Amino acid sequence: MVSGHTQAVDSAPVKANASMESVVLKTPATSIDNHLKKVEEENQEAKKKNDPSSSAAYVTAPEHHLRRVKKHQQNLIDNPVGAPGASHEKAQLLSNKTHYNPHDPDARISVKPGKARKLNYHCSMAVDTAEGVISHIQADFADGRDSQYLPSISMQVQNRLKKNELAMTDMLADAGYSNGSNYNFLEQRGITGWIPVFGKYKPEIEDFPYNKEKDEYRCPMNKPLPFKGFHIGVPIVFSRKFTLRYLDKKLTPS
Repeated sequence: MVSGHTQAVDSAPVKANASMESVVLKTPATSIDNHLKKVEEENQEAKKKNDPSSSAAYVTAPEHHLRRVKKHQQNLIDNPVGAPGASHEKAQLLSNKTHYNPHDPDARISVKPGKARKLNYHCSMAVDTAEGVISHIQADFADGRDSQYLPSISMQVQNRLKKNELAMTDMLADAGYSNGSNYNFLEQRGITGWIPVFGKYKPEIEDFPYNKEKDEYRCPMNKPLPFKGFHIGVPIVFSRKFTLRYLDKKLTPS
């Protein structure tokens, strides 16, 4: 029933047992800490009465993430989009960084194209292509991308098959699982990833030839753009940076 060599991976949101109407603001951690410190200094007994309940959630996102959320929400206010439910009188601008549901703190706000946002979990599944037997299933937070979960899925599937003396050689997935680190991860484990590249990916950049031996590009003025390091995006996505020297920038016409 299970051949093992080819596994197909996909995901779907699973609705949490919590409603959007019960979503509340997270408590700013710094202000609570300062408040409790002040109360403790004044009266040790008063501290017990002012402690937040165990179900309280704190804002843990760094300041620059919160600024990005605020800017995005302001853009939505300035340029309204026709998302389902956006025109409802009770519609709110919510973010997992600033809001949560106290009845199910692990649930995350997520949305599928053309659907209304809901509190969900992220369900990933791997299926053996021979007979459609489910080889792995897992649940994660719904605020992550598919590509984030591919390494853990592939490791667990591969290890499970290995225990049953089966070898996985190919993995099928859609473009949502595409990124450079995933391709490299699968290659290192001897797996061919049949995953289409993301829409914005460009295998070649016009007028910027790449020199593999020197690991650098050349601009139209024949100036080198060497590899300078990695840029870490949000969520954690690594991309390589190639930049001109400052002097070359000054000599290059705009």
